[in-house]
Amino acid sequence: MNEGTVVQCTGKLECYIGRRGSNAISFTGAGGEATCVGNAKEVFVNSKSKLIWILALAALWGASELFGKDLLTELGIGAASIWLAVAAILLLSISRGIWNRVGSSSIIGLVAAGMKFTGPSPNACHLLGIACIGLIFDLFASTLLRDGSVEWWRGSLVGVFTAYGARSFFVLYAIHVAHLQRWVEGGSTMALEHVLLHGTVVAFLAMILVPLGLRAGRRLSGIAPSAVTSGADPVCEDGTGRS
Repeated sequence: MNEGTVVQCTGKLECYIGRRGSNAISFTGAGGEATCVGNAKEVFVNSKSKLIWILALAALWGASELFGKDLLTELGIGAASIWLAVAAILLLSISRGIWNRVGSSSIIGLVAAGMKFTGPSPNACHLLGIACIGLIFDLFASTLLRDGSVEWWRGSLVGVFTAYGARSFFVLYAIHVAHLQRWVEGGSTMALEHVLLHGTVVAFLAMILVPLGLRAGRRLSGIAPSAVTSGADPVCEDGTGRS
């Protein structure tokens, strides 16, 4: 390989182990210990840029939660919770395309919920709903996209499962754990409407938007599809443990 080239691998460590400023990047691949001569600073710069993207998308989600409902109302668009959920899932899919790491989507959800909490009228329902979307998306993305798969159907399943899963988890938690008055009084009718009626609209749109968001995220990050994190042992592009 050429001096300064960063080897693209898949693995739990996202293929890179090294100290900032060193002239070598060492990692364990399928063929054993390998050392690639280059500038390890490139690795850290890449990770830093990904983190900046993730925080920016988290802030954008938080801003949509703070101002989105009022904006939709002014535009005469009802059912704000549906469109805000769709926007959230799209942003999560873009972020996952940029940095496919377990826990990253949960962090984004917590940041967005934190921004909502600092708003003028924080609501327990809204905070719980935001956190649920982030956590459930993380669960299914970590399962279906863990090997860096780029098949369209995997992204679609992540979107559909997130739409129904997040709403189901929210309803169960709100009624049986948090005992939120509005949901306890609403009973099964309100719960089913939230999950099956509104959830189906979100699921249909998420089925289309999540694969698009993943692709957009990969393009924004400038990485190849094979360079995302997986749960398997690290393997380089040629599958030999070295580039």
